[in-house]
Amino acid sequence: QLLLNVLAVVFMVSLGVATATSVLVAEAWGKRSIAEASHAAWAGLALELVVMLACAAVLVGAGGAVAHASTSSAALAASVAALMPLAALILAPDGGQAVAASALRARGDHWVPTASHVLSYVLVMPPLGWWLGEHLGRGVAGLMEAIAIASFVSAGVLVARLHTLRASPRG
Repeated sequence: QLLLNVLAVVFMVSLGVATATSVLVAEAWGKRSIAEASHAAWAGLALELVVMLACAAVLVGAGGAVAHASTSSAALAASVAALMPLAALILAPDGGQAVAASALRARGDHWVPTASHVLSYVLVMPPLGWWLGEHLGRGVAGLMEAIAIASFVSAGVLVARLHTLRASPRG
C-alpha cells in the first residue's frame, strides 16, 4: 500500500501534464492545425518523460527516506525502500500512458485509449500480478512488476497510435 501511495502521489504530477497537454492538443485540433496538435502531444510526452525520470531518480536515490517518512516500522520501511527501484520503473510509462491517452482523447480518439486501458489494466495486469506475485512467489515485487509491464504495454500502444496519427486529419 505504501508503494501504491507513492505512485499515486507522483501520478498527480502526470495528471497535471496530461491535462495541460490535452488542452493544447484540443485547442490546436479545434483550429484544424494537425501539426500543432501533434507537436503539443509530443511536447507533453517529452515533458512527462523528463519529469518522471527526475521523480524516478528521487525514488532511487532517496527511497529509504521516502519509505521511512511513510511508516514508523523500520522493517516495513526497509521492505518498501528495497522496492523503490521497481516503483521508479513504473513512473515514466504510467505517466506517459496518461499523457498519450489525454492527447488522443483531445483529438477525438476515444476508443483506442479505452481499449488500451482494458488490454493493459484488465487483461494483462491482474493475471500477470497473480502469476508473478502468487504463483511464482514474488509477492509485492511481482505485483509491482505486473504494474510496470501493464504500463509499458499501455504506453506503447498509445504512443504508437499517436505516431500513426501524427499527420492524419481524422481520428
